[in-house]
Amino acid sequence: MTATEEEPVGFGGDSIFEPYCTVDGLKRRAKLLRSVLDPDKTIKLSRVQFTVLRCIGHSTHDVFSGRRPPIPLFPAHVQRSDRRDYQRLREISTLSELLPDLELTTIVEFVSSWNLVHWREVALNQQLHTDWLRSGQPSQLVDQPCLAWAGLTASRVLPDNIAFEEARLSSYAMPSPKERFMPPTIDFASEKAVALATITSMSSRGFAYCVTARVFGFAGWADLEASFKLASRSQFDEEVGASESARRRKWQAQALEVLLSLDRFSAIELLSVWKPTSSSLRYAGNLSWNGSAEGSAPKTDNRQSARIIGTLSAKPRTTDQS
Repeated sequence: MTATEEEPVGFGGDSIFEPYCTVDGLKRRAKLLRSVLDPDKTIKLSRVQFTVLRCIGHSTHDVFSGRRPPIPLFPAHVQRSDRRDYQRLREISTLSELLPDLELTTIVEFVSSWNLVHWREVALNQQLHTDWLRSGQPSQLVDQPCLAWAGLTASRVLPDNIAFEEARLSSYAMPSPKERFMPPTIDFASEKAVALATITSMSSRGFAYCVTARVFGFAGWADLEASFKLASRSQFDEEVGASESARRRKWQAQALEVLLSLDRFSAIELLSVWKPTSSSLRYAGNLSWNGSAEGSAPKTDNRQSARIIGTLSAKPRTTDQS
């Protein structure tokens, strides 16, 4: 069966209900499952966690690594009105496979109080806007220029030339990083990379990913992914003190000078537009930056900016390194 991204269950009127989960919530449900149905711990926790992911339609561990959001997925043939029932039956079936010797009535009783998936009410126009962005169709709720890189997709497909660009950058003499900025999710880093490519009109999307990883203080995108730790993000620009912010921006500007062959003034200007370590992913729809050796100010007009991803609230952890 082909799984598709979640479409919410509708109940008429101006609002609809959509299922949602959180990574922390899924981990807690996995531990609860193990403690109630496997108290002797005969099954490894990693297998229980994978079973939980299967219960919401995922077949890999990308959700726990932060590469994919914890959104329940359903086969295309399942109607919206049937998805609550389908979700319940999927949980029972999946847990029965994990614990074949357990009585079915015990599993059914557990699922009835497990609350693996929650259902929340959302405004119809908000969900339609999200669906438009996911399908790549024009939305009436944001300016058209924003749509080419609006970031409400589940998880971006990485450019296929990242390895090539990493090899090309290996000869660059970079200043020693003052810190490793751990992003809240891999998708957050991807959004920053796409924003950089859009603002600077880069022809290589893969190069923008490599530059973003290095500005974050990593050796490259592969190093960022290998080092990523969920719920261990660094502090955003808005959360650090003035001296720490100045130190961070100084090094980031130096990195951009080397990576993009900019003069100091141009690097600072680009940094003020891009804001790689800010929590904000809000950019004006028609923002452009025409950097040169002499420097050039970013250009925009008075169009309303568009927020391209939701609010982030993962607990911060400072990851400075000497």
